[in-house]
Amino acid sequence: GIPIYRAIRGNWDWQEVLAKTKPEGDEKMTIDQFMAIFHDADVDGNKCLSIEELNIICSHTHHIDLSDFQLKALFRAADDNGDGQVTEEEWKELGSKLLEK
Repeated sequence: GIPIYRAIRGNWDWQEVLAKTKPEGDEKMTIDQFMAIFHDADVDGNKCLSIEELNIICSHTHHIDLSDFQLKALFRAADDNGDGQVTEEEWKELGSKLLEK
């Protein structure tokens, strides 16, 4: 995956994406809410997310309007080992980094 600092540089705004993913009315997303996105997205139950699963859960289930660039950047940031799958642990690590800000 890409390091968080590289994703933050340039045109990527993590706080904007987090604002789009949080439930309505909540002040700040919790790690449990962030992890719920993973669990909802893991439709095949293999405890890994593909970019397709992430896209489906974001756009259709949670109605999160991410651009193609934002979706790919989010996925690459979470995919630490670059294997094309995001594990539950990788997703939790990304959430911990993003939510501590």
